[in-house]
Amino acid sequence: MDKTAVKVPVKDLNKILKAYRTIGDFLEHYISPKSLYKEEFIKGIDIALTEVSRKKTKKVKDFSDFVS
Repeated sequence: MDKTAVKVPVKDLNKILKAYRTIGDFLEHYISPKSLYKEEFIKGIDIALTEVSRKKTKKVKDFSDFVS
């Protein structure tokens, strides 16, 4: 068995994800997005929101549809 591998039960993983979301929500409430996220991430979100508002999205069936 690989000693560097960590196995986390699904129940515990769900608790970790819930805590992560809680911390994220807290930080987003008190700290500006420019302080929390990299500029390229913010630009990508802005582009995506613009595409959605202009209905310039397309339906994807699997991850291979994301490749240009």
